[in-house]
Amino acid sequence: GRVKIQLVSELFQRDKKIKPDPIRLSLGCPVLDSTLDGGISPSGITEICGEAGVGKTQLLLRLLLTVQLPYSHGGLDGKAIFISAEGMPVRRLSQMAEYMIRHKYPGADTTVSEMMSSVFLHECQEANELWDLLTYNVPILMQQKKVKLVVLDSIAAVFRTEFGYTKQEFRERTLWLTSLSSKLRELSHKYGAAIVIANQVSSSLNGELNPALGLTWSNCINSRIMLRKSEDITAVLTESTPTQTSKEPVSGVRVLPTRPRRLEIKFSPIHRETACSYVVEASGLTGVAS
Repeated sequence: GRVKIQLVSELFQRDKKIKPDPIRLSLGCPVLDSTLDGGISPSGITEICGEAGVGKTQLLLRLLLTVQLPYSHGGLDGKAIFISAEGMPVRRLSQMAEYMIRHKYPGADTTVSEMMSSVFLHECQEANELWDLLTYNVPILMQQKKVKLVVLDSIAAVFRTEFGYTKQEFRERTLWLTSLSSKLRELSHKYGAAIVIANQVSSSLNGELNPALGLTWSNCINSRIMLRKSEDITAVLTESTPTQTSKEPVSGVRVLPTRPRRLEIKFSPIHRETACSYVVEASGLTGVAS
C-alpha cells in the first residue's frame, strides 16, 4: 500500500486537540510559575535542593497548600502527604494558609482548618521505614483520599547516616536509591501526583554547591531546582505583597529587608534551564525581578 506523508503542522494541530496544555502545580507566585513554565509537573520526581536558610521548607509548605486549589487556580484539586525526617513547622503552615485565603484567594470556599486537615503527616527517620510507608501507607491514602502531592523533607536526612563509605555500603545505598525512585515514579504515574523531594547541599573548595547523595541520586530524579543565596540587595517586586513593616500590599521598587535568593533550574526534561530571584515573606516565596 501507499505510505501516507503528513505535514508536521497537521500532527501538531492534532496533538493539541488530543493533548491539552500540560497540567502544572502552581508555586503560588506568577514569577516563580513563569520560570517553571507553569509550575511543578505532576509526573515524575522534582528535587528542591539548597543551603540551609534559603527557603526550601517554605516552598514545600506552599505546595502543600496550592495542591488543594482547583485546577483553574493552579492546583490539582487534591490533598497532600508530607513525609518528614526533620520535623514540620505546623504553625508556619497555618500562617501561610491564612495568608493565602485572605490575600490571594479571598473568595475561596475553604478555611484554614480545612486546608490543614488536607495534609497527612508521616515522620520517618530510616530507609526501611520510608520504604514501608511508600509500599503500604502512602498508596492507600493516595487511592482513598485523592492525594495529588507527596513531599519528602529531606532525602539526605534519611540516607546520609544510614550507610558508610565502604564499597559494599555504597552499592547498598545505590540499590536503595534506585529502588526508592522507581517506587516514587510508580506512585506518581499511577495516581497522577507530583513527587517533590528536598535535598541538602555541601560546598566544594571552589564554592560550588553539590547536592547530597552524589551522581546516583541525580540520575534518579527528573528535575532539579536549586535555591541559593544571592548578592543582590535591591529588587523590583513583580506582584503586590504585604511587607514586614506594612500589612497593606505594596508594589514597585524598594530596598528589601533581606537579600533576595536565586531559584535556578539545573536540569529538567520539561523546563528551560533558567533562573529568577525571590524573597521569603509572610506568604512564602515571592518572585522578584532584579
